[in-house]
Amino acid sequence: MKTTMTICIGDVMSTDQRQKPIGRANARSITPGRRQSRYVVSESQRKELEAGQEEWQDRLRSLEQWICELLIKNQQLRTALESAAARETEKH
Repeated sequence: MKTTMTICIGDVMSTDQRQKPIGRANARSITPGRRQSRYVVSESQRKELEAGQEEWQDRLRSLEQWICELLIKNQQLRTALESAAARETEKH
C-alpha cells in the first residue's frame, strides 16, 4: 500500500523562520524617521505593474508546486530505499 504525503512550502518553514529579517539590508532599510518616497504612476503604468506582479505570482506558484512535487518524490525514494535496506538486512 502506497501512501502519498503532500508537503507544501508553508508547511516546511516554521512561523519564526518566515518572520526573521534576512541579513543587514533589512535592518538598515527600516530606519525610524526615514521618509517614504512617493511616486505618481499613470493608469497604464499601474496596469503594467499589476500584470507584471500577476506574472511573478504565477511563476512563484509554479515553483512552489514544483518544489512540492520534488519533496513528494524525495519522500517516496527515501521510503523505497529504507524498505530495500530493511529487506537486505533481513536476508543476511
